[in-house]
Amino acid sequence: MSKYQWARVSVETPCPICKHPDWCRVSADGTVAMCRRIEDSCFRSKEDQAGSPYYLHHLTDRPRPKADLPPRPGPEAKRADAETLHAVYSDLLARLPLATSHREALQRRGLTDVEIDQRSYRTLGVQGRARLARDLRQRFGDKLLRVPGFVVRDGKSGRYLTLRGPAGLVVPCRDQAARIVALLVRRDDASHGRGKYLYLSSAGAGGPGPGAPPHVPLGVTAGCRTGRLTEGALKADVAAALSDVPTVGAAGLAWRPALDVLVALGCGTVRLSFDADAPDNAHVARALADCCADAGARGLTIELERWDPAVAKGIDDLLAAGKAPEVLQGDAVLQAVREIQASASAEAEPAPPDELARLQDVLNAGGAEALFRDKSLLQALADLAVSDPAAFAAVRASIRERVCVRDLDKALRPLRRKAPSVMAQIRRPTPSWTVAFIGTSRRRKARSRSRSATSPRASSRTWFTMMALSRGAA
Repeated sequence: MSKYQWARVSVETPCPICKHPDWCRVSADGTVAMCRRIEDSCFRSKEDQAGSPYYLHHLTDRPRPKADLPPRPGPEAKRADAETLHAVYSDLLARLPLATSHREALQRRGLTDVEIDQRSYRTLGVQGRARLARDLRQRFGDKLLRVPGFVVRDGKSGRYLTLRGPAGLVVPCRDQAARIVALLVRRDDASHGRGKYLYLSSAGAGGPGPGAPPHVPLGVTAGCRTGRLTEGALKADVAAALSDVPTVGAAGLAWRPALDVLVALGCGTVRLSFDADAPDNAHVARALADCCADAGARGLTIELERWDPAVAKGIDDLLAAGKAPEVLQGDAVLQAVREIQASASAEAEPAPPDELARLQDVLNAGGAEALFRDKSLLQALADLAVSDPAAFAAVRASIRERVCVRDLDKALRPLRRKAPSVMAQIRRPTPSWTVAFIGTSRRRKARSRSRSATSPRASSRTWFTMMALSRGAA
C-alpha cells in the first residue's frame, strides 16, 4: 500500500470497481484502484494490518477519477475557521424552529424561557434540509463545504447540497469568545443502542468533522477563580444556569481541552463534576483520575463534587432537583478518587489498563496508519465498543479529525464479533490474567467470584495518579 499515494472514494467519485462511495481508494495518478469488495480480475490481493482484505485493480483502460476531488476526512479536509463556523451556524439556527416538546424538555431541566432563547437551542427535523443548505450557500458560497454537517449527495435529479445528521434537539457548542464552533444534536431516536448525542459532521461523507470541542456556556468569561469541569455541553449549560459556579463542558470524556479552557479563563481552582456512575464505570473513573493528575501537575487546586447516585446521575439533574453536591477539598479529594478507582476496578474492561491510553501517542507519532497497524490497540477499541458503547462513541468522536471513522468501524468489525466471547472469559475481579483466560468451567468461575469478594485491586495507574495528586497538592 505504501507504493502509491491514495485518495478515498466518495459519492462524487465512487470506486470504479464496486461502484460504492466508501471504504475503497484510488491511486492519486488514477492508475490503480484498491477495492475492498471485489476480487475478480484483480492483479494482487493483500490484507492490511487489521486483517481486512483488499484487492488491487489496474485502471489503465478505465476513465480516471476527476482531478478536483472534494475535501477528504483527516488533514486534507480542513475545517473552516471559528469566525466562519459561527457565521454559518448562527444563520442556520436563525432559520430553524424550536419544537414545543424540546422547549418543555429544556424547562424540565430547570432552564427558563429566557435562557432557552438566549442559548439558541433549536430543533433539526428531517424535511427541508436541502432548501436550508441551498439558501446558506447563496450567502456563504463553496466555503460551506468546509463547515461540518454540510455534504453533497446524489439524487434522482442530480447532485445537491444538504445537511447531514440526526433529527433532534440542537445544542450550540461555543468557544471562549462565545462563537458557535459546533452543533451537537440530542437525537430523538436514541433507542436501540444508539448514542443520545451526535455532532453534526461531514467526515463520513468526504468532508471535515467537528473534532471534540469543549463548550463554554454563555456568561462564562475570563477572571473566574473557580471553574467547574463536567461532561457534555447541555449539562454544562444547565449547571452554569442553576449555580453560581462557571462551568465548562467536555466533549464526552475528552477532558483535556476543557481543562485547557479553564486554565485560559484564569481559574486557579478546578472543581470536577463527573457523573455519579464513576465508581461503576471504569472509563469514567479513569478519566477522573487522569484529569486530577493533570490538574495537579499544572499546580491547580482540585475540588470534587459528589452526590448520591440514587438522586441524580449528572450535576445538571442534581441541581434541577433542588439539591446541592458535597464539595470535597484537599486530602478528601485524594481519598475519594482512590475509592472510585478501586470500586471501578472490580468491573474493569478486558483491555490492559493502559492500552487505550496509548491512543493519542500512537496518532501523534504515526497518524491513522499507525493506529491501523497496532493490532492490540484496535482490539482494545473493539472491546470498548462492546463493553461501553458510550465511552467508545466519545473516543471515536475525539479522533475523527485524524482517522476516517468509516475505515475504523470496518477495521473493528471483525474484532468486535470476537469481543463478546473474549469478554465473557476474561471478565473477572481478581488481578490474575491467568485465571481469567483459563477459567472456563463453572467451578473455576465460582472460585474466581469467591476470591473477588476479598481481593483488593489497585492498578499501577491508580498508584501513579495518586503520586501525581500528592505532588500537585504539595
